[in-house]
Amino acid sequence: MYTRILTETERNQIDEYVSKDGERTSSMRAMVTRARQNMPTIEEDLKKLRRLLKSYEKSRRAGRRG
Repeated sequence: MYTRILTETERNQIDEYVSKDGERTSSMRAMVTRARQNMPTIEEDLKKLRRLLKSYEKSRRAGRRG
């Protein structure tokens, strides 16, 4: 499992763009395109991880090991 979705550089670029209502550079347009393409998969993965954590905590509280 990957531990992050964005690189530190991408995070910085996004923060800079948002805070300055930035210029639509080719790299920013490419990032937006990739975000649009990948958001459905990312959101589904987040839902699955949340379900896993909820189920894991539920079984842990019930005294089950695993």
